[in-house]
Amino acid sequence: MVYRTDTEWGRERYTTHEDVLRRGSKRVESIAEAIEQATGASVDGRIALDYGCGVGRIAVPLAERCERVYGMDLSAAILRETRANAERMNVHNLETVEVPRLPELAGHYDMLVSLNVLQHIRTGEGEAIFEQLVSGLRPGGVGFVNVVLRPSRPLLKVARWTFRPSHAWKPRRKAHRLNPTNVVGVVDFSYAYMMRRSYSLDRLGRVLAAAGIERWTAHYNLNPERHGFDSVALIFEKPES
Repeated sequence: MVYRTDTEWGRERYTTHEDVLRRGSKRVESIAEAIEQATGASVDGRIALDYGCGVGRIAVPLAERCERVYGMDLSAAILRETRANAERMNVHNLETVEVPRLPELAGHYDMLVSLNVLQHIRTGEGEAIFEQLVSGLRPGGVGFVNVVLRPSRPLLKVARWTFRPSHAWKPRRKAHRLNPTNVVGVVDFSYAYMMRRSYSLDRLGRVLAAAGIERWTAHYNLNPERHGFDSVALIFEKPES
């Protein structure tokens, strides 16, 4: 698989397998630093679960610091690419696991990582997955889970985003691209899509509390765009008893 540069969309770009893993290594460093600052715990030597690992951008470099890493994803094809990337980096302590096997891993990991995954799952199902992930975390385990935040006044924001004048529109997906000079306005349903996959900190906090985690940290990533979504990383440590 090749990760090509697309200069048009202003996103994070990957050009090679090595570039993917190099950027992943930097992300792992920032995750490890955030966990240590929030909990005082180190990620080194842990048994980690990367839920929604994709091609191993986080899982492969994380395996260089952990005793073992489970890379979990829905797609068998994607997991084959994960294993290939691990082999390229001479990483042998990464095991790929398909999502239906999640119950088998309960109690087998003491670090949980999930980045930009739950935002693609409808909220109700995502909350149930989050609960399952947290309950499967060993006592003393740590977690770093990224979600999209549910906005205030959501219906107003959906209306503003979905129906807006062409001069205020910036293309976000090639498939959605229209020529603004030929239309009066733009209809874009991406915000409504994300609304159905956004999360409430109160509800996720209740899930953590039910698992005995009463103290946790939220690192906010605020979107500067007026119509954009904010996200948050939840960082937590499960009590020993």
